[in-house]
Amino acid sequence: MKKTTLVAALLAALVGTSTLIGMSYANDSNTVSKAAQAQTATIELAVQNMTCATCPITVRKSLERVEGTLDVSVDYATKLAKVTYDPQLTNVAALEKATTEAGYPSTLAE
Repeated sequence: MKKTTLVAALLAALVGTSTLIGMSYANDSNTVSKAAQAQTATIELAVQNMTCATCPITVRKSLERVEGTLDVSVDYATKLAKVTYDPQLTNVAALEKATTEAGYPSTLAE
């Protein structure tokens, strides 16, 4: 082992870093488990009352305010909102309620 590599390894061990000379070492506190990643759901909501191109902005913002919402996209042309969320923090009823309270009733698209 070269002297510089040995020094870098010792420093990394003392500092407690998880990256050492371009090599990555996973540690439990920085690793997102696959189980946690798998705990998401994606649905499409059919949204009513969108009459102009700015309506999707209001719908998107109403959905983003719901705790547990991870990603939202709203398509004016199809009148659909695609929502990815954490089912442990929210559900379809809460998402539908959010758009309805914003003036855009929605239901689960079929």
